[in-house]
Amino acid sequence: MHRLVVLCLLFSLVSCLPDETTKSKRDNTNNVNINNVNNINNVNNINNVNNLNNINNVNNVTNNTNVECTLPGECEPWQTCSVGGFCVDVAGRCADSTECEAWQECDGTWFCTVRDGFCEGNDHCQDNQICGPDHRCVTNGPTSCNFTYDSDFPTPVNGALKSLTGPYGFIDPAGFIDPDTDLGPITHGEPAPAGLWYMTPPPTDGMVPPPITMPGYSDNMPLFSRGQAWSGTRCYETPGGVRELSESEAFDFYRQIVERSLGVTMNTAANFRNVVGIRGAYPGRLIWHRNSPDFFNDTIVLMWIDGSGVKHVREFPVSTDTGDNTYTSTSSLLPNRLYRYTNGWHRDYNALAMNEAGYSWEYNTADDANANGHWDNARNGWLNSGSTLDYVRVGSAHNIHMGSVSAPLGTARVAGWSAGCQVIPGMANWTSFINSAWTSSGARVDYWLLDARDLDRSLWGQTCTPDGTHECPFRIASLPYTHNHTTVGAQSRFGEYNCSTANESGPEVVYEVKIPTHGTLNVSVECASPVDIDIHLIVMDDPRACLTRHNASFSRSVAPGRYLIVADSYVSGGTALSGAYTLRVSFQ
Repeated sequence: MHRLVVLCLLFSLVSCLPDETTKSKRDNTNNVNINNVNNINNVNNINNVNNLNNINNVNNVTNNTNVECTLPGECEPWQTCSVGGFCVDVAGRCADSTECEAWQECDGTWFCTVRDGFCEGNDHCQDNQICGPDHRCVTNGPTSCNFTYDSDFPTPVNGALKSLTGPYGFIDPAGFIDPDTDLGPITHGEPAPAGLWYMTPPPTDGMVPPPITMPGYSDNMPLFSRGQAWSGTRCYETPGGVRELSESEAFDFYRQIVERSLGVTMNTAANFRNVVGIRGAYPGRLIWHRNSPDFFNDTIVLMWIDGSGVKHVREFPVSTDTGDNTYTSTSSLLPNRLYRYTNGWHRDYNALAMNEAGYSWEYNTADDANANGHWDNARNGWLNSGSTLDYVRVGSAHNIHMGSVSAPLGTARVAGWSAGCQVIPGMANWTSFINSAWTSSGARVDYWLLDARDLDRSLWGQTCTPDGTHECPFRIASLPYTHNHTTVGAQSRFGEYNCSTANESGPEVVYEVKIPTHGTLNVSVECASPVDIDIHLIVMDDPRACLTRHNASFSRSVAPGRYLIVADSYVSGGTALSGAYTLRVSFQ
């Protein structure tokens, strides 16, 4: 009934009106519609303003200020200039690590990157690992190679540092020795072989080389299993987990260790011999073991590619440090660099002889100045005694030869067999090594000595954001290099260096530089008084491994390898003169 009334009423209103009136009403209806549309547009305009305001509000939340701009360069590096003329954050960029996920950090280019020790996907982990739900790599396979080193060798000892006799807690200034001082060659005091015998090495490219002169020592040390020809794969324990590698893969792995850690390119020409020494790590276990003194507990690896392109690897135990003996002239090679050897002689038999002098080049060692039989350096874990510290000096005659010791390997002592040479234990191991290492008299061999703690962490899938600390130094990726920075707020670990008596106990900033070839490294520092920043060149993260130091600039001949430059704050009258500085580094 109500519907009929409404319909009738509507019908009467429309049908009973004169034509003009009807037209007028239609026009009004159109006007109303247009106005309504305009009103809608007005609402849209208001909405647009609101949207812009919302954007601005977001800007206010993000930046706490409305920063106006006309070009992207007027904003922060992680921002861009919006169409509304305000600086807004760019998706995927960050101002600091609080804007990243818990497993990320904001890097120097304002991108969220994976934190050291974390992963984003399986590609950040080792072959035997997967990226877990907490973004950490977890082992997805064997966790051990079942080596017997831990039971074969005594429990590693911690090196006891010498008494802190210096006024700043490091060295006695009165005992300072210039590291460029040549104190003469080391003393080869091991017993001479009772006789000599001759061994014919395998042919090289179809040519049979002359016989190798061998020492007539006698012992019962068996051939180390990894010094034999390969059969199948071998297991490796690394800081990133366990790896199972073929001989070809192991060759590539050791090559990566050298090239990434030292920043050099290894010579892989056919039949060229490379030897890799790893101080402080057992063969196959690339993990620092604290390096107890006077044991054959380091690694030496012989690598070559034959004329058919086949890659070969042999691994042996070795001592890369001086033995615990009474020589008055002993010293250990400094690690993390290349040494050039040759097929030569040692004690009347063929061995790999140091040949840096053949290139008119000097190299440095840590001298046993106090004649206590070992290198008193905090980095290699040696126990020490006496009142005089040992120092870096010019070295000579650090050969690679054998030591005639009997089994078992874990109890055999280096003792007088090494005054700093790289010594392989036992006749069986030496025979296997030199038979493959020898090519022809006078042929060059490259020896790469590394400290197990300084192997590049990227080898294990680990990264860090360089910040100038000892744990993650600023990386000098290319030369020449200039960096403006400050020591204010930095770490303060090194108080005095073996290359100077200056009080450097203020905060320091650390740089890592990898040198690919022999040449001269030039380093300078500039700062405005009263700031006083001094620069030091060291071969490893130890104040007693300093090669040179200056308060303004220095030039130093360096071999291919890894070095650290430390910008340290001088202390005067008990006040650390820390502050802003400019570091410049070049190479020629």
